[in-house]
Amino acid sequence: MTVPLGSGPAPSLPLDPAAMARWGIAYDAEGGVLRLAPQVDREERVSRCAPFRAGRTVVVLEFRRRPSSLVLRVEITFGPPLRVEASLPDLPSDTPMIIDEVPVAGPRVAFEARATHEVAWLSG
Repeated sequence: MTVPLGSGPAPSLPLDPAAMARWGIAYDAEGGVLRLAPQVDREERVSRCAPFRAGRTVVVLEFRRRPSSLVLRVEITFGPPLRVEASLPDLPSDTPMIIDEVPVAGPRVAFEARATHEVAWLSG
């Protein structure tokens, strides 16, 4: 079962539909995959999402705008590891990316979240 954007929260995702759309949250319960595609607000330097459950895992998200990058912080505060797929829909597909200081090919990154991870989309 995949929870598409804007369809409202699944039982394990107690977030309001506006927060789910803002963060581009979709959780595939069968596959155990959390998909994130946050909307970037050009005026906001830091944005945080309230803790939420994806299956048995509690997740906290933070998005920061830095001079040379856009950074998504994914933190697992409780529960088992979780596969995460993240992308920024409005960026070109050749935008350089790093995850936990390791360069990766874009435009989407997939990783197993166990603790705290940072995904950065680099500019300039």
